[in-house]
Amino acid sequence: MRYKEFDRRVKNHLSKYKKDILRIEESGYHNGKLEDYILPDSIEKNFIGNSYSIYKEKYDKNRTHLYSNHLCSSQVMNINFFIPLIEEIDLLNKIIKHILNLDDKLGKIKKYEFDYKPGLDEKKEIDLYLEYEDGKKVYIQTKYVESNFGEFLDNNKSKEWEEKYSELLSESLYLKDIKKDEFYKNYELNRNIGLVRSDNEYSVFIYPYENESLRNIVEDIDMKNIKGIDWNSIVYYVLKLVNDSELEDYYREFSRKYLNY
Repeated sequence: MRYKEFDRRVKNHLSKYKKDILRIEESGYHNGKLEDYILPDSIEKNFIGNSYSIYKEKYDKNRTHLYSNHLCSSQVMNINFFIPLIEEIDLLNKIIKHILNLDDKLGKIKKYEFDYKPGLDEKKEIDLYLEYEDGKKVYIQTKYVESNFGEFLDNNKSKEWEEKYSELLSESLYLKDIKKDEFYKNYELNRNIGLVRSDNEYSVFIYPYENESLRNIVEDIDMKNIKGIDWNSIVYYVLKLVNDSELEDYYREFSRKYLNY
């Protein structure tokens, strides 16, 4: 599906979801224009079940984005998907093992953090960071209606390259030889790949299969520890795991909200 058609279909679906499921008629503003896929005020209705209260109580560091009232927010989508899994670590590990295509059992999680800043004074966070006691590190970036992985728009490109990214990439498993302009073109993608410095570290990108713009970028990557998976595939896998459990209804609602466009 062409990107513009995908974007239109998703936003039309979310506009209908807001009215029919959330029972909200009012719309919110974006760039001075009322948009039906945007909530008018509180972001709480953008969260499924009790995920908002759990996030605020345990994980929020005042990092919800300016656009968290957009029903198409990939940050909120990421939180909605992973909050119940963080609460069920064994289930989370099954899903991470599936994404990474690992044979070995994953150990205990030492650290997990939403909207993680990797110590580079970054403006763009990593959506979820997992660190295991055996040293495994997993960087997860989720996308929805975005058309790319964030071009670097700071005016100090050369300074940032010299002071931060050239050093980061000198230890990278895959991007030691990448040039500055190429790195910045898909900055978020390359930053996350650049953080992978050993066979024990992974970078994961989750995106809608129908988002042709993102899919073409991810499918072009041929690196063992860089994993891409589409939302339909991972949600289908989760639904098989949670069948006949309390979480089945939750993930069916997740699917209805985000994937039934």
